[in-house]
Amino acid sequence: MAEPESNSTAPTVFDGNLTNVRWNVLAGLRIFTCTTTIWLNVALLSVFIVTKKLHTPFNTYLINLLIADIAYLTLSSFQGVIEWLKPNWWGGVTLCCLYKYGINTPAACMVWAQVLVTVNRLWAVTFPHSYRTRHTTRWAVGACVAMWAVMHLFYAPYLIMDVWRYPLPGPLYGCRINADAQPVYVRIIFVSMADFPVLFIVATYPYLLWKTVKRNRCLAVSSRRISAAFIPAPCGRPLDKEHRTAFLVLTLLTISVIIFLSPLPLVLMIGQATHVLAPGASFRATLWLLEIQAAADTVIIFVSVKDLRETISQALCVKRHATDRRFSRNNVNQVAHSPMVIIHGR
Repeated sequence: MAEPESNSTAPTVFDGNLTNVRWNVLAGLRIFTCTTTIWLNVALLSVFIVTKKLHTPFNTYLINLLIADIAYLTLSSFQGVIEWLKPNWWGGVTLCCLYKYGINTPAACMVWAQVLVTVNRLWAVTFPHSYRTRHTTRWAVGACVAMWAVMHLFYAPYLIMDVWRYPLPGPLYGCRINADAQPVYVRIIFVSMADFPVLFIVATYPYLLWKTVKRNRCLAVSSRRISAAFIPAPCGRPLDKEHRTAFLVLTLLTISVIIFLSPLPLVLMIGQATHVLAPGASFRATLWLLEIQAAADTVIIFVSVKDLRETISQALCVKRHATDRRFSRNNVNQVAHSPMVIIHGR
């Protein structure tokens, strides 16, 4: 996730003055989009946590995806916009370390959270009996926690070595990772974050689609042949609501990955190997694509999960009815105490 830079012996200086930053429409749009996405993700995450009927094993992966999106946008998006507009880093050493952490570990967790959704569906359609008997909410939580732990253990040596042994000079490079000092690690990170996850998600979907369509056709034929004696269908149980929701989420996530994340390997490869792009351009393009993907995740989760939409709709209706009753009560009180009513009462 870092644009290769040359090392230098210049001293590290941080310019904390933001008055000379030249803001533009694109930067304002990015900040507005990121801020809106963070608030919407927090709202959806709150609904998932508060509503008990949404505490399903599959929804655990959606909660994990929302947490990863929030972590990435909070730790990297705003700093990335200012770093784009102001080459000299402005936030000091501590904030620079948080920024480097944000553009690597939470970003990787955001991508691998979508891989977990694909693996979940792969398990469900390939071994349906094992999935029904073994997959629980506790198992899903364990898988998500394990993903975060593995990502932190994988990125920790890379970030620690960059901060303590291979720091780049602030005035020349801003808050960048010295990729030239760890080329092998950088290549492994590119493969693990961009190449393999995108290829796995896109390549697995045709198989999942084929298995789902095949099972639906089998169930349709069996329902016509089997009488009303409730004889079990040879192709297994009918797909319940959670399976239908999960497949819709998988389909929309795969489409968003093809649109927004599939360019990542190409962008990173061009920036790493050919240097055709301007310095830092491939790095910034990567951040923009991840920000757009985070916004798309919010829309996909809201559109796909029907119980989530119904819960939000019911909450809004209750609030609206309460407001209407309070408004009607106030009108009645105003009419009761009006001068005309008092005169006629006398």
